[in-house]
Amino acid sequence: MRLDLYLPEQRNSHPVPVLVYIHGGMWMFGTKETDQEILEHFTRQGFAVASIEYRFISEALFPAQIYDVNAAIRWLRAHADEYGLDAGNVGVWGVSAGGHLAALAGVTNDVDEFADDGPYAGYSSDVQAAASWYGIMALHKMVETAPPGSEMPYEEADAPESMLVGEPIAENPEAGKYASPVEYLDPDDPPLLLYHGNEDDLVGYGQSELMYERALDVCHDTTYYELESLGHSSEAVYSALSSKPPAMGTARTVHCRPSPNAPQERVQEGRVASLNDMEQFFRRTLRH
Repeated sequence: MRLDLYLPEQRNSHPVPVLVYIHGGMWMFGTKETDQEILEHFTRQGFAVASIEYRFISEALFPAQIYDVNAAIRWLRAHADEYGLDAGNVGVWGVSAGGHLAALAGVTNDVDEFADDGPYAGYSSDVQAAASWYGIMALHKMVETAPPGSEMPYEEADAPESMLVGEPIAENPEAGKYASPVEYLDPDDPPLLLYHGNEDDLVGYGQSELMYERALDVCHDTTYYELESLGHSSEAVYSALSSKPPAMGTARTVHCRPSPNAPQERVQEGRVASLNDMEQFFRRTLRH
């Protein structure tokens, strides 16, 4: 597996935090060369960005894909001094199938079986933050969260999520649970940022809602943006988030307090979603 490393043009002597980007494509196709405009945006904000490859379903079943993500993270830490990277501050971000893998990387820091024993095993694959654009959070609940009128064969043998795990999830939901980020989220996991358009006709936005509701239940540092009138497209989401004024939507943030009478979440509606929010999220979590 290979990766493309984008470095900020203007740098000082301090190591820079790293964002690991994971492309989409139903775990079946796609390339690390996609979304270069978006990746270069974050290098201009002072981040290094590593766009990585991972094995597709045709090559290997799950958990090979999360093995590859973690192997890339270990490689980056092993070569941090060579490229001026801050090995202690690594975030992960992906779209669609890549969003699934990014979220999974974020909630499985403590799951040793996903670390694999491949190259650079002496380095950690833990991440300090994770972000997902319209990612799959619960493979075993794709039918439950299906967009209205969708004809996708969710959870059946020829559905991508079933092909990922090697068997029909409709017949064995446990296989889907094994690969689902929502099943691993706990309060000690690193912060999570979710974006999902409410007109997504491929991955219903209920997937991100399920993850957010789980975060609310366990009091985890999660923010979820439901984006008004946006579908399943990184270009469309990027355009909306980078436009002025900010994109329409609803922002929900888990707001945990020791007092039992304190509000559990903060909710904002209207023009609330911008790329600046994502930049600030990574600046906060990666101490940049």
